[in-house]
Amino acid sequence: MTKTLYVTDLDGTLLTSAGTLSPFTAHTVNRLIEDQALPLTYATARSYSTAVRILAQCRFRLPVIVYNGAFTVEATTGKVIDSRYLEASTAEAVITHCRRLGLPPLVYHYEHEADHVCWVADQLSLGIRNYLRDRPGDPRLSPRTGWDELPTRNVFYISIIGAAEPIAELAAALPVEVTSACTANVQVDTYYPTDTWLEITPLGATKATAVQAVRESIGATRLVCFGDNHNDLPLFHIADESYAVRNASPAVTAAATGVIDSNDEDGVAHWLSQQHPA
Repeated sequence: MTKTLYVTDLDGTLLTSAGTLSPFTAHTVNRLIEDQALPLTYATARSYSTAVRILAQCRFRLPVIVYNGAFTVEATTGKVIDSRYLEASTAEAVITHCRRLGLPPLVYHYEHEADHVCWVADQLSLGIRNYLRDRPGDPRLSPRTGWDELPTRNVFYISIIGAAEPIAELAAALPVEVTSACTANVQVDTYYPTDTWLEITPLGATKATAVQAVRESIGATRLVCFGDNHNDLPLFHIADESYAVRNASPAVTAAATGVIDSNDEDGVAHWLSQQHPA
């Protein structure tokens, strides 16, 4: 019998444009998981801690993918199942280029069984201000007093947030020894359209590679996914079916099997309900 794994992105896809989960979507997810044992999980650029707060009403059971595929964790506890890290030399090179171009990064590293987000305290770009404003009291936050204090070991994710042009300039300036040792993704922020993100993750750390591991672990022979932004493209490329919400970027829409209702119309939940009625 064919077993299908369903994977959804969160921001701009399963979540509303306000970054919330609608009651209908929460009810649908729980009905499918609990009543029909549907193999359903999510893959997000978010951390586990920020994802699980928003998804508190949902009872996901399968491993979930966070930080764009750098970490796979248990859905209920956040215990790390699999993780990937940048080489220290790669992290150092990215930070050096950020400093040269005056684009302060957010550097994520894992230490003492927890993930931490570091930045230079007196180097607050508008993008970092927006990031911090949305995360008051986040226990991961770890400001540093200078560039030399930013970690380079056990780094699994670096994000640089700014206007589109300087971010594109930074991405183009990264030397081949850096780009050949990491995965770089540029995309517009879902909630702050004037902010563009350059996301640096370890080579091979994509939603696709992480989802493939989950797929194999549960013995699924088919993969159906949902997304809206550029970091979903690797996942779309390996899926048997891929669906873009109506609000998705043009590149994602072009790569999709089909287009469903937007995130604000509960597109993912309605599609799943139609395929798996009560």
